[in-house]
Order: sequence, then structure tokens, then C-alpha cells
Amino acid sequence: MRGIGRKYGSRASAGCTYAAHLVGVCHQRFSRVALAARIGTQCAAWLVLASSLIACGRGVDRDEPGQSAFIVVDSGSVRIVEYLADEALRPQTQGALRVRSAASVEREREAEFHGLRAAAMTRRGWVLVAQHSTSEVFVLDSLLTLRATAGRAGSGPGEFRSVGALWVIDDSTFTVFDSELRRLSTFRIDGRLLHEHGLNAVLAADTGFFFAGVTGITRSGHALVVREAPLQGGPGISRPILHRAMLKADRLQPFGDPVPGRELWEGPPNEDGHIPLGVSPFASTPLAVVCGESVIDASSHSMELKYRDETGRLRQVVRYSRAPIPISDSHIRKKFAEQQPGAAVPDDAFLKLTREMSAETTLPVLDQLLCDPEGGLWTVESAIPGGRWKVATRHGEDGARSLSLRIPARLRVLAVGSDRILAVAVDSDTGEERLEIWRGTATGGPKD
Repeated sequence: MRGIGRKYGSRASAGCTYAAHLVGVCHQRFSRVALAARIGTQCAAWLVLASSLIACGRGVDRDEPGQSAFIVVDSGSVRIVEYLADEALRPQTQGALRVRSAASVEREREAEFHGLRAAAMTRRGWVLVAQHSTSEVFVLDSLLTLRATAGRAGSGPGEFRSVGALWVIDDSTFTVFDSELRRLSTFRIDGRLLHEHGLNAVLAADTGFFFAGVTGITRSGHALVVREAPLQGGPGISRPILHRAMLKADRLQPFGDPVPGRELWEGPPNEDGHIPLGVSPFASTPLAVVCGESVIDASSHSMELKYRDETGRLRQVVRYSRAPIPISDSHIRKKFAEQQPGAAVPDDAFLKLTREMSAETTLPVLDQLLCDPEGGLWTVESAIPGGRWKVATRHGEDGARSLSLRIPARLRVLAVGSDRILAVAVDSDTGEERLEIWRGTATGGPKD
């Protein structure tokens, strides 16, 4: 058994996958402030690891024989759950919950859409999905049959210009965040608008910040707002600073300390005076999600989850121990091939530049944090470049893992239920998007 109070590595392991962006350098003349404004609108849901936890005390409990190997430490007001090396991904039984094999999944339903932007699932298995091309939210039942629509393109009541995210409040209502209008709109499940809440007045006094977006809404109806300070620093790797606040009764109440945002790379001016800017596919990326009354954040390259209450107070930490995989030239080439099929093979200069654009050198990494209607947290790991599968794991409110699924690497996860995943598959030839539901099963599923 590991000793309590062990000093963990100072390096937050692993690199970061950023599959939505291409590897490269942007040779445009942007000031650092303009860059922060450009990137800030894309980082609405990205928050990073706050301060390192150093408290560790007595009161260690270990699971019973046959269960997943983990230890629990209660240190003052902070509860620490630590899973030992890779045990969390093996088939096991914990309490009354049957933990399926990481390979035990099957595709249940599918439907075709175009320009899917955000989605959510209800407790009864209904699906809400926003389609960017038409600025609509589709309400589908558990068989993916269309039941209702909400919204349309525009700026008036009940209309959208850019759906940034949506959340199920309960099985009868949902809320949509419009990132351009800076507005929260709440609808009934039948598509009827109930009320709207604009954020422009609240943010008017926020001088010196760029509005990044809304990360989520707590069970009590409070929204976590993210703002970004202008980028500072010189040539090399730098990170903008994110400021978080909880919106309560039209007032922004600070939430925790400012935290570093996404890792960016800035090179020295070239002969034309242009400043090369870029983001590596293995750059450090902050992640966060609102789940019930908790705000859970992590760093993409650290297998550590931090649970905070509405005031920002740290109350629980969940850690995983993984054997790090060094990022090789082969990984970089495979990642580039996945993002730009048919493009020329990266040369040595490209490989060197990609390594300079990130401080991280190992895999695996966390790609997404999502919350299901029951308050469970799902983590989705990025697939190793060139790999066929990636792992999605569900955690209860106490941090205990209740389900671990292995899904095809080609899928982009949009939303989760208590035992299933809503994902998008893109046709490599036509570019058409197919909405799929995958669920955990007791036996069977894809094989290697």
C-alpha cells in the first residue's frame, strides 16, 4: 500500500490532444490582446487546475478484495480518492454496481444531422442537440425520433446566433447559452420559451477582461461565468489567465483564484515583422464542468480531478496513476495525418516546431469532462494517435468509478447518460455527421 503523504511528481503528466484544431503556425499580425480575444471565445468551457493539493492526513481505507484498488484519505475538509496503477480500467464489482469491461459497449441508435454544436441528455434518455447550420435545438426521444424544436436564427426572443452550450435543468426544461448574444434562454421540453437572461449588463463593469463564456449551471440555478485577461508574456510558451465567477442574483461573485488558461506558443517576429502564433496538438488545456452543486476541473495532461463547491472551496480530489507514454515523432505524424488526411508527411523542421509549441511530453491525456443527468461525472481520454479506441469513465459524486467504456476513437462525445454516451461520427468521404448512442453492456462489444 502506498504511504500517505507521498510526494507526487511535480510534473503534471501527459500531453494534450486538441483534435478540433490543426497543427501549425498562424502567420498573422496579432497583438497579444487580439490573440486573447480571438481564442477566448473558443475557450468557454475550459478551465485549468487551480492550486496543487498538499494536505494529506490519516484515515486511510482500502477497498475489499476483488474491488478496484484505490485508497481514500480524509484530510480535514478534503477527501482524496486515489486509484492505483491502471486498476480502474479492469472489470470489477463495486457495491451493487456492475462495472462493465472497457470493451463492453454496443451501438444502440443513430440518426443523421449536420453541424452539431452541443447536446444534452435527460434522465429518461431523451436527447437535445443544437444544430449550428439552422440555429435550432432538436428534441429527440430515446429512439432518436424528433419530438420538438426550439429556436431559430436571429437575435429576438427565443432565437440564436451561436449556440455555445446547453444543459438539461430537469426532464421538463433546458437552458441554452448563446455565446454571441451573451444570453441564457430557458425552454420547456416541447420547445416553448419560458424566460431569458442577458449577461451584457452584468458584464458591463468587467473592464480589462474578455468574456469567454458560461461553463455550466448548478443544481440551484447559478451559472459559472469565465472571463479572460489579456495574454501576457514574450516569445515561447505562454498561457492567458482565466477569472471565474458564480452568477447569483445578477451579481458576479468571484469563484476561486485566477487560473492559467490554454497553453499557447508565440515565436519571434519574422522578416516581415509578423509574429508566428500557434497551438500544438499536445498543448496543455484546462477542462471544467458543473455537475450538480459541484464544479469539477482538471488539466488535460494530469489524471487528477478537483471537486469544488459553489464558493470555490476544494472538497474532493480524485487521482489516477498511469504509466506515461513519451510523445514520439510517430505520434506527431499520426496526429497530423488524422487532422489533415492526404497532406504531405511532416518533415524534421515541422516535428521540431511542434515539440517547441508544447511543454508536455507524455500521454495519455484527458480530452473531455461531462456531467450526466444523475450528477455523475464522465471523463473521456484522448485516443493515442493512431489508436482505434479511447476510454470513457463514469464517477459517482463520491469519486468512485461506476462504469468504464471503450469506444471507437473516431467518435466525438457530445453528451452522456448514466450508462450511455451520445456521440458524433463523421463520414470521412462526405463530411456528414451521424448521431449515435452507445451504451454499456454486461458482455460483448467491440474487440481488438
